[in-house]
Amino acid sequence: MTRRTLVFTASLSCLVLLIVGVILDQLTLASTSPLFAAFMTASVLGATLGSASTWQHLAGTKQKIAYVICLYVGWRFAYFPIMVLAGTGAAYAEATALMVGIHPWIYAPFLVLMATLHAIVAIVAGWAVITRSLRNWTLIALAIVPAVAVSLSQVVDLHPLPDRCWNVTPRDLTARKPVSNPYLTALDRSEYRLQQRLLLFAAGSTYDWIPNAPWSKSVKGTLEGLFVKNPLGSSADRVKEHYTGYLAAHSHINEVGNQD
Repeated sequence: MTRRTLVFTASLSCLVLLIVGVILDQLTLASTSPLFAAFMTASVLGATLGSASTWQHLAGTKQKIAYVICLYVGWRFAYFPIMVLAGTGAAYAEATALMVGIHPWIYAPFLVLMATLHAIVAIVAGWAVITRSLRNWTLIALAIVPAVAVSLSQVVDLHPLPDRCWNVTPRDLTARKPVSNPYLTALDRSEYRLQQRLLLFAAGSTYDWIPNAPWSKSVKGTLEGLFVKNPLGSSADRVKEHYTGYLAAHSHINEVGNQD
């Protein structure tokens, strides 16, 4: 694939994701299926585009096989952290839009950011395989270890797919308001393993930085309430909780009032 073709394909893909995101904002969502399809598509599309820029530089079958393995590992373990980062990016996009007085988009920036981050992971994986530098592998290991810890917090998370919420209909889709940061205080409990503590630390460190815009605070408050109910949940539980938070907050997307 030539550079011009790759740029055109990436631009067209971003446009499609923007359109899909705008459509998602307008839908009435009762199950996770539409979001699951959109998230999976964005992640695989991003990984594919990132790998397309790398594939032509790989030498020989062994290097290509090694890259495919690294690509899968990167996609599998970066998926949940990237979902969280994309949601945070969407929260800031919402807050910025309200600040300047325009109608906010949620899933348009969410999906584009998700695809972009997966593309970066794919490019970094290729960079590691091609260069074969101990320094590069060390830097990548330092980045991937926290991602693995967050994505595999319990034995139940040993699954080839990072996301299994293809058709979940939560019973309660009532959004909750944020009360207080429950994650950092939970670190005092002795039941948590190291990888669970990393997940709690990451969530607790970003809690106070989430904007108090309508959709953002609804997701934040709902996740807080779900965590309090299930403080020892697995990574799979946390993925499901994020979907529940997104669904519960969905009716607040069109709110354009002032932030609290």
